[in-house]
Amino acid sequence: MSTVVSNRISKQSSTMVLAERQIHLARAADIGRELSCSPDIETLSTLLKDNAVEHMPIDRFGLAVLAAERQRLNFFWHDDTSNTVQQFTLPLNSETSLASLCLRSGAAVQSNDVAKDYVHHIQENSDSKTQRIVSSVLYSPVFIDNEIGAVLVVQSKESGAYSPVHQDILEALAVFTGLALHTMQLKQDLESAAGTDPLTGVFSHERFLELFSNETDRSRRYGSELSLVIFDVDNLEGVNKDHGRDSGDLVLKTASSCGRRLLRTSDILSRYGGAGFALLLPNTGIEGARVVAERMRKLFTETPITVSESLNIHYSASFGLTSFTQTDCYETITKRAEKALFYAKHTGRNKVAMEKAAMQQTA
Repeated sequence: MSTVVSNRISKQSSTMVLAERQIHLARAADIGRELSCSPDIETLSTLLKDNAVEHMPIDRFGLAVLAAERQRLNFFWHDDTSNTVQQFTLPLNSETSLASLCLRSGAAVQSNDVAKDYVHHIQENSDSKTQRIVSSVLYSPVFIDNEIGAVLVVQSKESGAYSPVHQDILEALAVFTGLALHTMQLKQDLESAAGTDPLTGVFSHERFLELFSNETDRSRRYGSELSLVIFDVDNLEGVNKDHGRDSGDLVLKTASSCGRRLLRTSDILSRYGGAGFALLLPNTGIEGARVVAERMRKLFTETPITVSESLNIHYSASFGLTSFTQTDCYETITKRAEKALFYAKHTGRNKVAMEKAAMQQTA
């Protein structure tokens, strides 16, 4: 083959590669607009996976997000057997995690023979269902407001699966992922400033104090009934320990979502401590509050949370009730409700206790 022909073929090949790269990157820009509308990280990871598989071979896909305390990575994981998002956590200093290595170093990781290139990280990449080892991997750091805050992961069981074009696509997706995560953070900050809890969407405790003052003033002025319910998710610490903090957060989000379905627009639901919620019920006596709490307790036990195909979390809550008196302040009424909650938790959990039952127990 002549030198002229060889150069011509080489030039055509380079042109084709460049054209392919431009097509993929243009599509990545379209994907970026989709990602910016993601309401939460789980949805974001699913959108990323669904779009990435159109451009490169993928057996497993993951989005690993650095937790707020910057000590661990929260994974949102997809494999080729299911559309279910699996969630788990790894410490940031893990020596067997390529995602941790990528985030700590701030550099992309690419290998078409991971068993050779990263022999100490094989554990993370073994597929327990097929006992086959992942051969090719791409890891790209995600920058959120100029700081590394996440990692995109694609893995294939085939060796030599990834080219520089695939690396470019993943890096483009990482840019859009960073923008989407930054938008979510801004939204959470706005919700917090507006008096809502970013995790559950209910009122923050600070906002609850303001609303409590308004409602107690109204009750004193018009002589209307007012009840307080404090309830606590049972064994949330155990859920966090056994299934990861993200699963515990999912329980709290589900509890608040289910609870709000039973409430009137005038009812006031807020966070109250790590696993707790406070519920203020205007124009409602203690018996009416008991009915609301019992309905909520029953709904919780009937609403298991699907984390993955193999994991359903069943949860419950304990409730403490009391009613407002004209001489009450915040400290006195919450103390009585907490005493009733204590009674419910220490007599079996998953029950509703009113103030009188608690007082009889401690008399």
